[in-house]
Amino acid sequence: MENCRSSETIRETLITEFNFTDYIQFGAPNHKSFIDTTFLEWFIGFFEAEGCFLIWYTKNNSKRFGIEITQKDPKLMYKIKKNLGFGRVTEINFKDNKKYWRFYSSNFENLCRLIILFNGNLITSNKNIQFKLWINEINKIKNKAFIVLERNLEPSFNNSWLSGFLEGDGGFYAKQKNFIRINKDGSKAYNIKMKFYITQKNEEKLLIKIKELLNISTNIYKISNNISNVKYNRLETSKLESHLLLIKYLDNYPFLGKRFITFSRWKRLLGYRVNKYPITPKSIIKLKRLILETKNIN
Repeated sequence: MENCRSSETIRETLITEFNFTDYIQFGAPNHKSFIDTTFLEWFIGFFEAEGCFLIWYTKNNSKRFGIEITQKDPKLMYKIKKNLGFGRVTEINFKDNKKYWRFYSSNFENLCRLIILFNGNLITSNKNIQFKLWINEINKIKNKAFIVLERNLEPSFNNSWLSGFLEGDGGFYAKQKNFIRINKDGSKAYNIKMKFYITQKNEEKLLIKIKELLNISTNIYKISNNISNVKYNRLETSKLESHLLLIKYLDNYPFLGKRFITFSRWKRLLGYRVNKYPITPKSIIKLKRLILETKNIN
């Protein structure tokens, strides 16, 4: 890899395609014979939902840099490490005895790879701001001259970025009070309340774009977490058409971790809304189990 190559141009076009030319040529590890760009799109989306750019002081008061993602899914963390070809995965035990796994990298050569990968390929406002601040500190401390690219990327159904982002920040909900609904014509149908939702601090512009992609008709609204006064933007929908669009997209660009299990069960529940399955005691038991399993893993 060249020594932390920096791009010299700033692009300002509105696009939905990622540019991995510099990463493939200058950033990818030499031992990676095949670069899976679909994974890279997913990884960027997942990092924008769950990742952090790090700056910390060492004992001798010098600054160090890194990135990290912390999750309860160890297989996903190791999958990220394997596909990138670098980084480390460690187990973390918190005070509440819950186990988490952290993928991280602080090796500067690998951070240069990530700079090339992320540069011009970030979509969220929050991560773009954090990336610029992080790069400014790296330039100052490491005496580099990285130029942050502005490419105005938007989410699209034509790549896996949204899959990665939703794997980190998307949610699936299913509930029932009375399993059977009596229709106006007297026929019976399963009565299931299902939602898909995203909750974000700020990022209203991004949520509007996702709302347009999924043809969601409800408005984005504000919620709080009952712990602080911080307000979050919430996009959610119970609209069947939007759910079917989401399923079609995630069938093409599937989740890579445990969220795939949640989505698969939620997708099976949606079948009870779309198909006229016979209503039997056995099917009701199966439906109850699916709702419970979806709720537990969510």
